[in-house]
Amino acid sequence: MGTIRSQTVPVRSLDGQERDRLYRLMEADYLGMSRPAFEEDLREKEDVMLLRDRESAQIVGFSTLVVFDLPVQDAVVRAVFSGDTVVQREFRNSFGLGIELGRYLRMVAGRYPHDIVVWLLTTKGCRTYALLPLLFREFYPRWDAATPSLHARIMDAFGARTYPAEYDPEHHLIRHAGTPQCLRPGVADATARRLRDPHTRFFVQANPDHMNGDELVCVADAREDNWHPRLRRLVDG
Repeated sequence: MGTIRSQTVPVRSLDGQERDRLYRLMEADYLGMSRPAFEEDLREKEDVMLLRDRESAQIVGFSTLVVFDLPVQDAVVRAVFSGDTVVQREFRNSFGLGIELGRYLRMVAGRYPHDIVVWLLTTKGCRTYALLPLLFREFYPRWDAATPSLHARIMDAFGARTYPAEYDPEHHLIRHAGTPQCLRPGVADATARRLRDPHTRFFVQANPDHMNGDELVCVADAREDNWHPRLRRLVDG
């Protein structure tokens, strides 16, 4: 595994070569990619977490981010939403994106000290879902606890806001029409080894058509009292 350095920058700061590189990374791991869809995701986001190889300075991974207000009954939730995310295979054991995400969540929570702040993630792969137990104490949906009503309402409000025609509130799934983007076989398959993990088994059961592009909507409280000690060590270490 190569060594990396991580940073978070505004999307508007990306130059043409960097945007080309991000698209090539997505295209390598996802079927159904198109440049217009990729550019649309970038236009909808504010910031992008970048991983760079320390030796070459080449971008080897990224994740886009946006913060928005999400009305949920009588409350307004501050939602941090992660969009397109990919890491080159030989750098996937890096914690760079986790470090950048923790810093970003700390910044947003500090900006809104009296509000509910959450991280929202939509995932079509078990590797991405596996980030939740690595980074947070509590997150939903999960195999060993029912989803609290507030978190279910947050997920439903997000689905209705972002994917009104494709969101399935009964299962908290986004079922894309047409030919959606989906992971290439071999990128994040639910192998027998991975299925020994109860979180992976739950993900496959909750999102049985994930390899065809269905996405499970997930939510975690973003404040530090919900961080796994691992995330705190990464951010503060």
